[in-house]
Amino acid sequence: MYEGKERESLIQELRILRDKLSQYDSQNKTDTNRYEIMAEDAPLIIFAHREKFIYVNKTAALFSGYTKEELYKMNFWDIAHPEFKDIVKARGFKHLNGERVPTYYEIKIVKKNREECWLACGIKHVDDFRGAPAVIASAIDITEKKKAEKELKTQKNYFKSLFDNSPSAIALLDKEDNIVQINKSFHELFKYSFEEVKGKKIKDLISPEGSKEEVSFSQQLLRGEILKPDTVMLSKDGTLIDVNVSGGPIIEDNNIIGVFALYDDIRKRKTVEKELKNSFRKLTEILAGTVAALSETIGKRDPFTAGHQRRVSQLAVAIGEKKNFSGDQLKILEIASALHDIGKIHVPAEILNKPVELSEYEMALVRNHTQVGYDILKSVDFPGPVAKIVFQHHERINGSGYPLGIKGKDIIMESRILAVADVVEAMSSRRPYREAFSIGVTLSKITEHRGNLFDPEVVDICVDLFEKGFEFNKVGLFEEELWGKYEL
Repeated sequence: MYEGKERESLIQELRILRDKLSQYDSQNKTDTNRYEIMAEDAPLIIFAHREKFIYVNKTAALFSGYTKEELYKMNFWDIAHPEFKDIVKARGFKHLNGERVPTYYEIKIVKKNREECWLACGIKHVDDFRGAPAVIASAIDITEKKKAEKELKTQKNYFKSLFDNSPSAIALLDKEDNIVQINKSFHELFKYSFEEVKGKKIKDLISPEGSKEEVSFSQQLLRGEILKPDTVMLSKDGTLIDVNVSGGPIIEDNNIIGVFALYDDIRKRKTVEKELKNSFRKLTEILAGTVAALSETIGKRDPFTAGHQRRVSQLAVAIGEKKNFSGDQLKILEIASALHDIGKIHVPAEILNKPVELSEYEMALVRNHTQVGYDILKSVDFPGPVAKIVFQHHERINGSGYPLGIKGKDIIMESRILAVADVVEAMSSRRPYREAFSIGVTLSKITEHRGNLFDPEVVDICVDLFEKGFEFNKVGLFEEELWGKYEL
């Protein structure tokens, strides 16, 4: 049904036309032809009846699908939909008898082709139409508007159902932060009834003391300023509830009339996150212990290089920090550095500890440690390319390294860093076949091969670190403070 100004305007138009026709007919009772000429081509559906149709205009006939001759043989209620037939018939007779009944109503009719349509009708009793009392009606087709009304009603019911049954706690607020409506989930989560919250400020009800914002919640939503979607709210019984907050504007006729606020209970999610964090910490500790044990295994086979991997890792991580590696990248670099010589487990101990220069065959066995290390580590599900870093750490920028002889940017950055750290630590430490070189000599050597064997940027960072006081120390590589600093 139409409401408000739209309905009043429609009724008024029908009344004006109906009255003009009636007035014209009353003044010209002897000249019905003039009336018919006026009504025949009118865009409105116009008809008159005295039980049977006694006049229909061209628009009425075309709309109904019947010819005028067919309509003149029909009672006025014959075109009414079965749902409306009785009321149309009853009102029609009352109109004919001059009784007071509504002069405007909306009815459903059935065309000749069985199509159902809606009409808005204005009705008028006249004492003399062609010599006897009659009912004159004017009508317009409102089928499309009725469909729109039905669709709007369906949408309203749909959204009302969504609102009422949403698992999210929803509050509708005006632009001053006052509560206009809440749904069932809001009541269940925060324990307030609608009567208790209607017209009150949302923040005064569920914001914990000391955390109430100066700017209203509505204004924050309209400005997009909800910076902490995960927060804590307070229920009526004093329970603190972890919630995720979201919302948006409510728009009517292109004007923002308020906002909606959604609160999702995330206490279960928070509990799961805490459990996952604890599980991750335990797995991290296990991984750290495993890596440390593997690293120590290599050290025990070669007492001269015990601690070599640990110190290489210290320098590699320091270089990675200067290159602004992320925490995850630093941790992967740390693990790979700590295990970069794990492949030497395949090399006989007597070769590793041999105090004289190795033969070509023995050197081939030593060089094979990168492949063996890769084969050992590739099956471990590290959160990064640990095996690849180990595999490439003896490659050189000019392609003279092993095992693949790749060069330049084909060598991943972590391996380029590890290559420099490995050489610096090895040269500055004592070996069975030589004494340790000084840091000065060591840095001079890698600088000599800057851009040739070693990545120039990595060399520059390494030299700068030592010039600023970097020293190898005895801090355990996988001690708790390092794991805390670079979480995977």
